[in-house]
Amino acid sequence: MDGWQAPAGPSEPERTPLQKLASLEAIVAATGATITEGGSEAYYRPSADQIVMPDGWRFNRDGTRVADWYAVLFHELAHWTGHKSRLDRFTDGAVSRPEYALEELVADLASAFVCASTGIASEPRPDHARYLAGWLAAAKAEPKMLVKSASAATKAARYILEPESRSELSGRAPIVAAAIAA
Repeated sequence: MDGWQAPAGPSEPERTPLQKLASLEAIVAATGATITEGGSEAYYRPSADQIVMPDGWRFNRDGTRVADWYAVLFHELAHWTGHKSRLDRFTDGAVSRPEYALEELVADLASAFVCASTGIASEPRPDHARYLAGWLAAAKAEPKMLVKSASAATKAARYILEPESRSELSGRAPIVAAAIAA
C-alpha cells in the first residue's frame, strides 16, 4: 500500500492579492502589537513596547514589493515577542554584540517562518549581509547557537501566527542569555 491519496475533486481556489493582504492584516491585528508607520527605519522599541515601520511606499519601487514590507514587519514582530510580557527572551541591561546577533537571527528566522506560512516570497535585503558577520561570530562563541535560535524563532513564529498558543508559549525563555552563558 502506497499510502493515502486525496480523492479527486476541486483544488483549493487561488487567493486574490486582496484576500492575501486581508489575511496578513488579520494576523498582524491579532497580535495586538502597537505599530506606527512613518519615516525610513524599521525597529522595535522595548521601552515603549512599540514597533515603528517605514512608510509602505519605500518598499514599492516597482509596485510589487508589498511582501518585503510584511517580511520586515514580521521581523519586528518577532522582536516584539521577546518582551518580558510575552516570551521574555531579552536580558536586562545593555545588549552585547553576541546577544544582539543572536536576537537578530531569531527575528530573521521567525520572519522567514511566518512568511513561508503565509505564502510571502520576499527578497534578501542588504541588512542580511551585515547581520551574517555577527551571526558567524556568535556561532563561533556558541556552537549550539543556530539550534537555540531556531527553537526561539519557532516559538516567536507560533506566537505571531497562533494566538491560541500564546499562554502555552509565554514565560521565561531567556534564549539570548542562555545561549551566551552556555
